[in-house]
This record gives sequence, structure tokens and C-alpha cells, in this order.
Amino acid sequence: MKMMKIKGLIVDDEPVICKGLRYTFPWDQLNIEVIGEAHDGAEALDFIRDHPVDLVITDIVMPRLDGLGLVKILHEEMPSVQVVMISGYEEFAYARQAIRYGVKDYFTKPVDLDELFERLKEIVKERGTQGIRDSENGSDAVRSVSRSRWLVEKAKRYVTEHYHEEIKVRDLAEFLQITPNYFSLVFKQETGKGFNEFLNEFRIEKAKRLLRDSTLRVFEIAEKVGYREYKYFVQVFKKVTGVTPTDFRNLIYANELRRKEQK
Repeated sequence: MKMMKIKGLIVDDEPVICKGLRYTFPWDQLNIEVIGEAHDGAEALDFIRDHPVDLVITDIVMPRLDGLGLVKILHEEMPSVQVVMISGYEEFAYARQAIRYGVKDYFTKPVDLDELFERLKEIVKERGTQGIRDSENGSDAVRSVSRSRWLVEKAKRYVTEHYHEEIKVRDLAEFLQITPNYFSLVFKQETGKGFNEFLNEFRIEKAKRLLRDSTLRVFEIAEKVGYREYKYFVQVFKKVTGVTPTDFRNLIYANELRRKEQK
């Protein structure tokens, strides 16, 4: 049985961007039919209310009603509509609100069209077997929160298994099949800290155990917990703990000596 085409709408206040994306992007390969364009959120809402759509690709900064205003209304009135945001802004405040409203992904301009294609392919795949108006697992808002938490937990498990290796946000985002921008924003939204901050804190905890429980030299410990540059390891360790690795180890030895003397 042939799957029904997903109906899409492109929203951007620059007509040339709407036209370019509509007529040059390989929508047919994704089983998506772009049925219209709008140049601000208010125009988009009018269109959607007359011509129901399944997918909206929208800019953020637009006149009358901006992209965040649009996704807020869609989230409240038409939660089955899936949204991908494209913006020239990398401000976390914008994306944090977008995530709260269930946005599927967040791209910054200039958009990597290959990344956009792969992400849309995933969205189409997610919808494929469940139908365009699937409500099997509850509201879209609940699914969005669950997905965000799942992404973060999977990222944390990845760190647990690979912290001793080089880990870049781009590589981890590729592993999770989302864009780096979206991964960074979701991770901070869920944990309250950036991914690199989390990674450094995790590695330093591992380093503290090795400093306490092993006789490995400091540069060997640095390598074991994922730092290829010794000076950078010392810098990060001091930032997280307030002391250098050598001072940390000396403090441990001094405390152990005092305990022995008190016995």
C-alpha cells in the first residue's frame, strides 16, 4: 500500500528563501508535498486552518507573528503538526522555547541541506507506520519530552562507555541522528549544563578516582580519561576541583597520613 504524502508548509519572511527551498529541495524523495508558502506566522496560521498540513518548516524572526508565536499556537491547537525551525539565531532562549513547544529540530542558517534532508527523512520514517495523525502514545508534547530525555540518557550512556576516547558534539549528534545545534540545546534544556561541561565533570570524577586509588602518573591518568593534552587536563581539573591533580593527590596522601597518626 502506498503511503500518503506528508503535506508541508514553508514559512519565511523572505520570499526568495521560500521559493528556493520549495523548488530546489528533493521533497519527492522524502514523500513530502509542499502545498504552500507563508511569509509570517499569522499568514501561516490562516493557511493551515484552511489547508491542514502535517509538517511546518519555519523561520523564527518574522513580522506580525514570529516563529515562536506560531509554534506555540500550533502546539496548543494542532499538536499533531510537526515543526522544524530554521533561523539565523543561535540564542539558547529561542531554541529552549521551541523545544518546549515540541519542535522536532532546530537548524541555524546557512542550513546544511544534507543534514536537513537526513533529519526530514527520520521524521517521515517516524510517522510512516503510525499514520499522519498518530496519537497512540499520548499527546505530541509528552512524546517530545520523552524523546528529549531519551536522547540525553543515550548521550550519557555513550559518555560512560567512551569517555576515554575523543568525543565531539558533532559526532555524538550524528550517532543520535540529530543536528549538533539541536543536541546541544536539548542537552542543556534537560540537564541545565552544556554537554562539554558535563563531559569534563564526568572525566574529572574518573581522574579523581585514579589519583586516589592508583599509582599512575598524572599524565597517564590524563590519557586514560580522554585528555590528549596534559596542560589542558590540568587546566580543566583545577577549574572543576579548585586544585591541580598533583595537589589533589598530595591532599589525599596528607589526609591518609593524619588518619594513621591519629590511630
